Amino acid sequence: MTKAQVKTFAAKVTNTCASPAIELVYAATSLTSMRAAIDSGADCIQLNCLASEGNNSHPDLNFTIGNISKAIRHAHNHACRAVLALESGSGAANWMQCRKLVDQAVESGADALVLCDPALMLYASSKYPALDIHLSLADAMLSPDAVDFYAKHFGIRRIVLPRVLSMPKLQEITRNTGVELEIFGFGSMCMFVSGRTAHSYHFRSNQNLLLNAKAVAPAELFMDGRCSQGQEAANDHYYSADGARDLNALRLLPQLVQTGIHAIRIEGYGRDSYYAAQVTKVWREALDECLAGSEDFSLKPAWIADLGKPYKVRRAS
Repeated sequence: MTKAQVKTFAAKVTNTCASPAIELVYAATSLTSMRAAIDSGADCIQLNCLASEGNNSHPDLNFTIGNISKAIRHAHNHACRAVLALESGSGAANWMQCRKLVDQAVESGADALVLCDPALMLYASSKYPALDIHLSLADAMLSPDAVDFYAKHFGIRRIVLPRVLSMPKLQEITRNTGVELEIFGFGSMCMFVSGRTAHSYHFRSNQNLLLNAKAVAPAELFMDGRCSQGQEAANDHYYSADGARDLNALRLLPQLVQTGIHAIRIEGYGRDSYYAAQVTKVWREALDECLAGSEDFSLKPAWIADLGKPYKVRRAS
């Protein structure tokens, strides 16, 4: 796809899939969960892709070159944006695979790429200057200076903030940066290590560890959603079904809206279509009510009940 074609497509997508005041993003790893999230009100779908030689060993947990185009086409047909989140492994083979995935995503009309590897950012920004790039930022690099550096050298449009983040830090970032900010609103923490991509990759690549994350993962994986100073987290784990340390910032939604964030993300890694539908539906209703200016916004019992349904189904199965 030429630069002119990329710019033309970007303009067409902007007209048909306009971003709302705050975008509700669902991070999906399968076509079925992606469709469920779109039907339940997601504004944007993040297609998670782990680029490694063995990423096809779990086809239901990763998008691949074979189904990226289909996923993006389905999202756009339903006026939903689609971005590709690409996590690279090490080695020359993975580097070539990453480049192929970037090219495939752009040729298929992806609205943006979510990257954390500077080499990939350089490749994507140089070859496709009209493409939006989102930076997945580790907590160790969370500063206005770091954000400005990436914005200046790679044209970063949005920062995907770490899972564990205090409200004061979020407010500081929003005051001192000019790029869009995306925060985690709901989802599992047990199989991720914030700021440690290689460690997280190890757990997500191993089927036994993935299926038994609570039993085998080290204690450091179970972060309590608060910063080291004990400040209230912006993405607090207020709702914790069956003991899982899942993030849920639903009760903090009015505060998040006031900070000026641009997107809230639901983490759907390894989750089925029922989970995608239930969680997205609740967040769609809550976000719309909050953005409507309701001064008496509060958590509805029905929302809490609906958020718990996917966990009850999982325990019964």
